[in-house]
Amino acid sequence: MTGHEIGHYVLKHTWSGILFFAVLAMVLFWLAEKLYPRFARAFGSDAKIDDPRGVPVLFFLISVFAVAASPFINTFGRTLETQADMYSLETENRPDALASALVKTAEYRYPDPMRSRSSCSTITLPSNGGSGWQWNGRPRIRTRPLRSDQAAEVT
Repeated sequence: MTGHEIGHYVLKHTWSGILFFAVLAMVLFWLAEKLYPRFARAFGSDAKIDDPRGVPVLFFLISVFAVAASPFINTFGRTLETQADMYSLETENRPDALASALVKTAEYRYPDPMRSRSSCSTITLPSNGGSGWQWNGRPRIRTRPLRSDQAAEVT
């Protein structure tokens, strides 16, 4: 797994993430400016975007945008995770080690949809042995060891 994390560093995924989310935020602000008056009228409000009475309309717009942007955010995150996996496989040349670590991660994160607590996010309370928020935005954990096994067959 160290090779995977080094892959994030070497491939500059932090900067890619900052750029991606900055562009996404600019699009959100632009859309909010353009769409706010229409949505405010639809909700029967005469409030301007800088008026506190318009906050519920603004939150509604943000919610709609978040749902619309989810496929792009998930694709971006999964692409970075796949790139980091491939970097690990290419530089470490230990596909069995990566596959083993990914299987352990899969067992830890409840990959089976029938056993999963939620498809989007999970809250585990520290009193129940959990550590807080867990977000399932990474590539399907079941397919990641398969990719490393396929790489082992190629090498």
